[in-house]
Amino acid sequence: MAISPPNQYLSRAVTVALSDALCFAAAAWIAWQLVAPPFSPLLYSAATALGAIGCFAALYYADAYGLKALSSGRNSLNSVVAVMGMTFILAIAVYHFVPTPAGSVAVLANTAAVYFPLLLAARLTFRIASSLTPLERDLDGDRTKRLPPTWQARRGSRAASSRGCAQETFCV
Repeated sequence: MAISPPNQYLSRAVTVALSDALCFAAAAWIAWQLVAPPFSPLLYSAATALGAIGCFAALYYADAYGLKALSSGRNSLNSVVAVMGMTFILAIAVYHFVPTPAGSVAVLANTAAVYFPLLLAARLTFRIASSLTPLERDLDGDRTKRLPPTWQARRGSRAASSRGCAQETFCV
């Protein structure tokens, strides 16, 4: 029984999700240090956990963890900007319709002001690091295993014609 190679997409999606969570935690800690809100650290950490789960859900539904977003900087940026828009609308709704404790608006604003630049920097770092090992390559470096059969045939005929062979079957 052959052992299948690890799923590169899954490991990259988990890496990005953990990176996003670390960015949110760092932004929440920085906001706590800057604002020093009047509520307890336990309440703040519970709100931070809920915020991190909410950001993960928003990023998931904006397709920030999809194959296209992970393999393209432009699609990743589009997903993050969509989440920024969703967060802004949610923040406006919370500000106007939900009674919040004193100091919470400053904490939310500072967390968002730190989180989104950190998130974009982490995504840029991920894109640079993942461009060194593209998603379309297998572990042994052969890209033809993932191509459809018609593309493999065209690739083989192109290689044969570039070597000057009349027929592909006689080329070595």
